[in-house]
Amino acid sequence: MTRMDELRMAALGEIECDIVIRGGELYLPTCEFVKGDVAVHKGIIVGLFDDYEGKVEVDAEGMWVSPGFIDAHIHVESTCLTLCEFSKLAVPRGTTTVVCDPHEVANVSGIFGISELMMEAKGVPLSVFFTIPSCVPASPFETGGAELGLKEIKQLLCCDEVLALGEVMNFPSLVSGDKKLMDKVQTAHKVDGHAPLLSGKELSTYILLGPKSDHECTTSDEALEKLRKGIWVMVREGSSAKNLHILEGILDEGLSLSRCMLVSDDRDPRDMKKGYFDEILKRVVEMGVEPGDALSMITTNPANYFGIDGHLEVGARADMVILSEDFCVHEVIKDGKVVAENGKLIVSPKKYSFDESLKKSINVPVLDEDMFKVRVDLDGEVCVRVIGVREGSLITESLRYRLSVENGEIMEDVDRDVLRIAVIERHKGSGRVALGFIHGFGLQSGAFGSSVAHDSHNIVVVGVNTRDMMRVVDRIHQMQGGWVVCDGDEVASLRLEICGLMTTSPYEEVVKGIERIENELLGRGVEISSPFMTLSFVSLSPIPHLKLTDRGLVEDFTPVPLVLGGCSDA
Repeated sequence: MTRMDELRMAALGEIECDIVIRGGELYLPTCEFVKGDVAVHKGIIVGLFDDYEGKVEVDAEGMWVSPGFIDAHIHVESTCLTLCEFSKLAVPRGTTTVVCDPHEVANVSGIFGISELMMEAKGVPLSVFFTIPSCVPASPFETGGAELGLKEIKQLLCCDEVLALGEVMNFPSLVSGDKKLMDKVQTAHKVDGHAPLLSGKELSTYILLGPKSDHECTTSDEALEKLRKGIWVMVREGSSAKNLHILEGILDEGLSLSRCMLVSDDRDPRDMKKGYFDEILKRVVEMGVEPGDALSMITTNPANYFGIDGHLEVGARADMVILSEDFCVHEVIKDGKVVAENGKLIVSPKKYSFDESLKKSINVPVLDEDMFKVRVDLDGEVCVRVIGVREGSLITESLRYRLSVENGEIMEDVDRDVLRIAVIERHKGSGRVALGFIHGFGLQSGAFGSSVAHDSHNIVVVGVNTRDMMRVVDRIHQMQGGWVVCDGDEVASLRLEICGLMTTSPYEEVVKGIERIENELLGRGVEISSPFMTLSFVSLSPIPHLKLTDRGLVEDFTPVPLVLGGCSDA
């Protein structure tokens, strides 16, 4: 008997199904809740509402039965976890499918790193799809560890698990007709976008050339314009960037949410431990979204956008969530099998052994303290550009401060929270160090740094003195990646040995490590939430406004000098 014959017989009720879910309120493709049964066989939904017998029967009386949740845009590297450990947090919260953009791994180790993630994905109780990074490197203003050209992108787009070309971050180049980027965009049948604050004719041109989604809306007006011009808006609610508020304007206008999706983009594992989409759904409904519409934004809408399973319908993959009306997840079914109950994963994802070469990605020559000193040919005072970080936003400010100069060195001003920042090139061993100043962290002593610095992931370090900054970088080099706090001596660290971005350690250990290292920062005056995630974005030159890469300051896609002719303080 063939598989299809067996499915046919199960659908006719001639043989017993593997599992039948009884009496739940089913959330259907018609965007309604209808009470009934779901019959599943060989991982496929073979029947709805009709009378079936199952080898296993699940009582869903008084519960909703929804398609499994889909995160339509996430950089799993941002969790610091491998897919194996990530699945232990995501699946019990109802997420059965993720669309990963391996942009971070790609910038460090190229096509090889992506292939390693794809191999690991085969052993986890998640459907893991991929979009292929379109901009590696992300911009011409930074030094990365790899490059994905047209040849590599064409090769990866042939993989079954690849759904689209990943977010086109270098929107100025695409809009201006850059041939290399246009060639990449034209190879894919679907292209994700990334266009913060883009509007008007430039936005129309961007959409015309291929990108059909965007996860960078930070205001309702921005989201409304993009929706009305044909963009699928991915409403981001991550750990660093929180944009759920943009739904308010969409609701006020009475627009359909059928082209809106909820995504995380970047997620702290501590936040995932507290909640994932189950927690976000509660807040969305409190904002006035109907429960069915809220569920659609993490099931049917992303399924429709990408053309993947995500509906509770006959013939679909049997990925389902049984949850109460307050969005508390009780059971999760993946491929027709119960994989999580009451917040616990009851299957064991396969642990993957990553290639050792991915654990040797930090290449930094011997540094000395003087390399972190900002030198100028004058004394007295000087006006400088200062990066301003903001709580809950990837967008930074371009501030102006007058700082004192002592013996030809521009000094930090801890009292006004103007600290030193450095980005050290870590892929080529060039020894290049770019220097600047930053406001918004509140650090009072010591230094902290990371090998996670979007998008090229050079080492970024902030401090109140050059000696501690040098110690941070040395320790990151020794660990071959991670987060470090130094104040005289090393006080806390978290090793991220895979590409300097992730660790194979259990998520429980990672969560404890993050809490320990951030508590050290809190004790030194840093009150901003997720400070390391915030730090990781101060090098992301495609995001407005002022950033620092290993090649210097970049403001709105234009290199700018640190020192200005004159200014008044911010």
